[in-house]
Amino acid sequence: MGRPSGEVTFCFTDIEASTALLNDLGLERYERVLGEHRTLLRNAFMGGGVEVYTEGDGMLFAWQEADDALRACAAGQRALADHDWPFGVVVRVRMGLHTGEAVATADGDYIGLAVHQASRIGAAANGAQILVSPETVGAAGDALPHGWELHELGEFHVRDFATPLQLRELRAVDAPGVRTPPRVAIAAPRNFAAVPTSFVGRDEDVEALRALVRVHPLVTIVGPGGVGKTRLAREVARRSTGAFVDGVWLVELE
Repeated sequence: MGRPSGEVTFCFTDIEASTALLNDLGLERYERVLGEHRTLLRNAFMGGGVEVYTEGDGMLFAWQEADDALRACAAGQRALADHDWPFGVVVRVRMGLHTGEAVATADGDYIGLAVHQASRIGAAANGAQILVSPETVGAAGDALPHGWELHELGEFHVRDFATPLQLRELRAVDAPGVRTPPRVAIAAPRNFAAVPTSFVGRDEDVEALRALVRVHPLVTIVGPGGVGKTRLAREVARRSTGAFVDGVWLVELE
């Protein structure tokens, strides 16, 4: 199978508390557990995905289609949960998915910011948790694995992303109801939802307004009806959330 290119969905995985596991098991027994974990993930992922590399207890996979990646991660977590692990251990693997532009190199690696961003989302996950970026959600659409659903977790500050991310968790419908928040800082509060569509072509306007908001107590956007004043204001507010300790709030004056 050729390597995905263009818009690629990446998944980073690693074992939670792997150092403690190695200390408890010793080298030979840990090597067996590590090998079984890799085999389970490869069997679940390789149908439509490509293994980019393995390093220690971490693995990176890539898919051309985001919905294939979601199905693979769901199958991988099922396989890990159902596996009869040796030595009485329980192996919990964190997974993080992100979709973005990347270029496959001649040596089989990838170059692109999306690779680094996927790594950060994976690091934010807890063991047995699948975190999904808004870009992957958008690329997958409604094509979720059967018996699985996406849960909103809120907005979080994730390293390598310029603005907070509206992270979602892919969970089995029969999973326990307790949800563990990601291992990153929650963004400052606000009382309006993120807009699900992308905001393209007005970055200069947004940044100019953000600069004004930082130094002026009142900034007014003026223009004829229908040009997108409200949409622009909401985007400025969304990107400015982390700059204010008490968050950003929408107050309707009509």
